[in-house]
Amino acid sequence: MQIKTGDTVKVISGSQRGKQGKVSQVFPRLGLVVVEGINKRTKHLKKRGQNAGQKITFDAPLRSENLTIVT
Repeated sequence: MQIKTGDTVKVISGSQRGKQGKVSQVFPRLGLVVVEGINKRTKHLKKRGQNAGQKITFDAPLRSENLTIVT
């Protein structure tokens, strides 16, 4: 895998096709890459004791085969 943290990449397939962003994390053994601002997901947390319920938004990883490096 040639993609490294800090590279600018473009999505070439999938629902996020055509979007660009900067790589924030790489998981080489799994072949996954996390790109800032792309593939946003929301996780809902239940109320626990005194803590209120929350919605957490995070960037989910993408397969490295679906990305290309932008120069």
